[in-house]
Amino acid sequence: MTVATKSTKGRRKSRPMERHEAEETYGIHRWGAGYFSVGDGGHLRVHPTKEPDVWVDLHDTVTRMKRRRVRTPFVLRFPQMIATQLRELHGAFGNAIREFGYAGRYRGVFPVKVNQMQPFIHGLVEASIELGHSLEAGTKPELAMALSSGLPAGSLIVCNGYKDAAYVDLALAGVQLGYDVVVVVEKFHELALVMKCADKAGVRPYIGLRLKVHARGTGKWARSGGDASKFGLTTYELLAAVDEMRAQGWLDQLKLLHMHIGSQITDIRRIKQGVLEGARFYATLREKGVDVRYLDVGGGLGVDYDGSRTASDSSVNYSVQEYANDVVWNVKEICEEAGVPVPDIVTESGRAISAYHAMTIFSVDEAQTKASEVPLPELDRDPDRTVLDLLATARDVGPKSFMECYHDTVALVEQLHMLFNLGQLSLEERAIGEATAARIYRDVVYYAKTSGRRVPEEIEELEQDIATKYVCNLSIFQSMPDFWAIGQLFPICPIHRLLEAPTEWATLCDITCDSDGKIDKFGDVREDQDAIRLHKLDGKPYHLGAFLLGAYQDVMGNFHNLLGETDEAEVVVTGPDEATIKLGRCRGQTTVEVLEQFGHRRREMQARFVERLDEAAEADHMTEQQRRRALRAFRAVMTGRPYLL
Repeated sequence: MTVATKSTKGRRKSRPMERHEAEETYGIHRWGAGYFSVGDGGHLRVHPTKEPDVWVDLHDTVTRMKRRRVRTPFVLRFPQMIATQLRELHGAFGNAIREFGYAGRYRGVFPVKVNQMQPFIHGLVEASIELGHSLEAGTKPELAMALSSGLPAGSLIVCNGYKDAAYVDLALAGVQLGYDVVVVVEKFHELALVMKCADKAGVRPYIGLRLKVHARGTGKWARSGGDASKFGLTTYELLAAVDEMRAQGWLDQLKLLHMHIGSQITDIRRIKQGVLEGARFYATLREKGVDVRYLDVGGGLGVDYDGSRTASDSSVNYSVQEYANDVVWNVKEICEEAGVPVPDIVTESGRAISAYHAMTIFSVDEAQTKASEVPLPELDRDPDRTVLDLLATARDVGPKSFMECYHDTVALVEQLHMLFNLGQLSLEERAIGEATAARIYRDVVYYAKTSGRRVPEEIEELEQDIATKYVCNLSIFQSMPDFWAIGQLFPICPIHRLLEAPTEWATLCDITCDSDGKIDKFGDVREDQDAIRLHKLDGKPYHLGAFLLGAYQDVMGNFHNLLGETDEAEVVVTGPDEATIKLGRCRGQTTVEVLEQFGHRRREMQARFVERLDEAAEADHMTEQQRRRALRAFRAVMTGRPYLL
């Protein structure tokens, strides 16, 4: 006999939603910073200039990409966002300089380490020329890129990182090309190397000294600054460097003081502390007669990934304008107090400029079947009392009783497993009991989250355990490695069906054979969630977007499980739903391209495979038709993309 039926308590059927509800559900209006909105038909729109009438439909863009035989996952880049972010940064400093009557200039440089991809650098340089923005390099390859990027003469090139003679010689060549090259001394011994190379070449660059400031930032990268930083001169080394440059006749080349208190600084108070300390170093050197021109306050300008506008690891509690105001005001205050001229201010903001411009679009391949949705077996006798108690509990779950029912179910499930292990419960009874418990847990989570009361910690853990697992055609390790490596959260939401209320709580699994290949933490304005609300799959393609991936993810993505780089395209929007799509130079890799990157050679692999095929055919393990079919399968995989088709 059948002893259980599906519970319908706590179930919500999909209903229509208003645009503001959709934006609230996924926080689009918060983390989107004016770049995203919900359009007609429930499709996500991108506004790369933040103008309401300049937009493109993301879902339609996916359709256009498919017509060009480009399959998900792929990266979309919006170069106009780079220009928009640059203008916002320069506008903020311009406003602050005017408001506070600051006598110096603002000179921004982009740290190349944040995104070295050619499409990004090209878009950055194009947008930088009118604003006077430039580049910072931390290695020899990055410096070669900066000097050959097309920046106009007179651009400020800041050379950070550890240096050898080849690095310094290339920096000196940059001086001869007409750039304002500043070689920043990270360690005291580098000073002698720079002066020696410069004397040999007969070229003198500007010198910068990096300070090991006491102040440090907040968040995941707090330890990259402060006294524990691997870069910078101590106060004693700073004084020794000034004395050495004076003795060698180089002091007039000391033009920049550099500091860095951390990346993604979440709390504005830490920025104030760092700027005050750096400005005091500057003012003190000016009082000693050193003609320093620039104060480089480093990076750290953060991005609000979760839209909460707090000092949490995935957010910031300040705006770009607040950041600029605090930098300008505090530098001015220290200089006025000391009676010295103010410096030109340099920032090395990277994340804030690059994060927004890139997103990865990927498809959901399937949803793993939940125990509560599996057809239940029939029994030829009455079930055990434990199973009957679970069935009764399933009928009792409600808005007032859900916690009591939860605790009863936990105890009954433990008893269920004990009886099975003792041989007192059949396989069918265990199946019915587990499926019934799964339904109870789903109802408990629903009533807990709609009760208006604080959700207990044990229910939050339960929510993640019972969430539907959506299998996505994606590699977390390639597309958003910082989520896996350090728990960095990125906004994720559907790009269509947004005017339809989502009914499923889900976590995301990628297609790697790795248990870490999953996304089970999502940013929220109140507190991070262990699941995301998504729509029930209906047999049609379902597409999600992961956003704000333009900083670090491009260059740190790895090839775990040999899932290579994805296709990408640049999208330039010219009006309402008017855009041109240009497939990027960085095309998705084929399987053979990925394999060759790891030292495997196509001809050798195919020769060995064919040899084994011939041996199998000679041994009558396969027919000639099967042999040809196997060879076609091998060649199709080798020339195809590693992701699902």
